[in-house]
Amino acid sequence: HEVGLRTIVKPGEADAAVIRITEVPGKAIAVKADCNSRHSYLDPFNGSAGTLAEAARNVACVGAEPLAYTDCCNFGNPEKPEIFWQFKRGIEGLAYMSRMLNIPCVGGNVSFYNEDEESGFAVKPSIVVVMLGLIEKLESITTIGLKNHGDFILILGETYPELGGSEYYHEIYGLTGGKPPKADGLKEAGVLNVVKNAIKMGLVTAAHDCSKGGLAIALALMAINGGLGVKVDLEKIPSKKISSLDELIFSESYGRVILTTDKIENAKEIINLAVKNGISAAIIGKVYDNDNFILQNLDKKIVECSVNALRSIWEESIPKIMEVS
Repeated sequence: HEVGLRTIVKPGEADAAVIRITEVPGKAIAVKADCNSRHSYLDPFNGSAGTLAEAARNVACVGAEPLAYTDCCNFGNPEKPEIFWQFKRGIEGLAYMSRMLNIPCVGGNVSFYNEDEESGFAVKPSIVVVMLGLIEKLESITTIGLKNHGDFILILGETYPELGGSEYYHEIYGLTGGKPPKADGLKEAGVLNVVKNAIKMGLVTAAHDCSKGGLAIALALMAINGGLGVKVDLEKIPSKKISSLDELIFSESYGRVILTTDKIENAKEIINLAVKNGISAAIIGKVYDNDNFILQNLDKKIVECSVNALRSIWEESIPKIMEVS
């Protein structure tokens, strides 16, 4: 994507990279690769189905119509019953979500025997999905960065207490366990319709899929990319069976997208679109021209920090992992 002049949106600036189709003026393609090996390890069916749905959401969030995907399926020794079961359930999950979203798999590969020769330990089931989408009009391209002071923040989809296999469990407790999110093809299709139509109608100023890390991380990335502050009221988030704020802000429930819009009329129109598609939606906060990142619950601040501090942590993550000063 760094060669030539076709790249419109680079990786990291939006939920998918966008490349101009020079042979067809005014059109572009969106491409995104997704994988969640922790979810697939705990539940191969829902993990692979959720990966496919996430890739479709990511492509839709930049203003594209998801057209097709390829996959790369990585497993251990299929001669072992438990490994073959993982593979079987993973493929069934892909097939289920493909049918529900009407997105075909046009190619891919399977890599078996990925395990340590001495211990025999296999890699976690890793199903990678690479999604391709078509953008009909370049003016529809949408990125994740917050845009304007006063923009309304909305969330599509419901949040459930689904921390199994989450970044929160892994980073805070060092665990890879629990019950991962459940993939719902009908809800995923509904969310895709809302996002695609809202962007086509010019109602959206920023869009970001809510997945790894949950709501808190998704909002932080939008603030970091836009250089603007946010204030979100957690009690306004559509949710079910939530028993703690940890579950609310770090759950990785599928089928969720965060949108921003510049007018209350547009926000109401997005909510109407959601209702027509059977999807929960709500205005949960606003964008501010400051450096404050605030998540509050019933007027009590739960998270309060600066966007610049979040940016520093985010930008220094790779050097920290590699122990580079």
